[in-house]
Amino acid sequence: MLRRVLLAVTFAVCVIYADIDLSAQNFATYRKGNHNLSFGFVHDWEKGNGANLSWDFGFGDMFSFGLGADYTQKTFMDWQYRFLTPNTRFAFHLFSIPPLRQMQSLSRLDLYFMTKAGIEITIWDYDEIGGKTDFMLSPAMLGWRFYFGDNMYLWTEFDFNGSFSEFDVGSLSMGLGFRF
Repeated sequence: MLRRVLLAVTFAVCVIYADIDLSAQNFATYRKGNHNLSFGFVHDWEKGNGANLSWDFGFGDMFSFGLGADYTQKTFMDWQYRFLTPNTRFAFHLFSIPPLRQMQSLSRLDLYFMTKAGIEITIWDYDEIGGKTDFMLSPAMLGWRFYFGDNMYLWTEFDFNGSFSEFDVGSLSMGLGFRF
């Protein structure tokens, strides 16, 4: 039920606030000084499903820095696992390279390579509650944003989630974002 409500609200926001003009001239998906706020769903192949929230700031012609957090949970037999991962993000925006910036066919797409580092907090519950904390490093991530309005976009990121205690297959995140 909650998923249906979230999908309906997301759709309504998109319809009401989207300025859909896909032929806009001189539209730049990534701009120095932009703030991007993104939220969505995450599916981690080892850690279950959950939510994602991130904020990025464009500080150079092709680079951004930000903060984020992932929350996932998984049940295995009688064990309940919860994972909270606050992190910092650093991205290189490929289509902001000057020759690629001029291509109209790419004007609404922002492709970026990213590195993410943070702390992974794991909490489990069986007969008693326990937990651990690890350093997390995702050195190789790939993401994209597609702007369907001047300030709204859909995004997807593939993350090879690594922590120094274990490596897992990765995660796929997707959702809706706003630029301001």
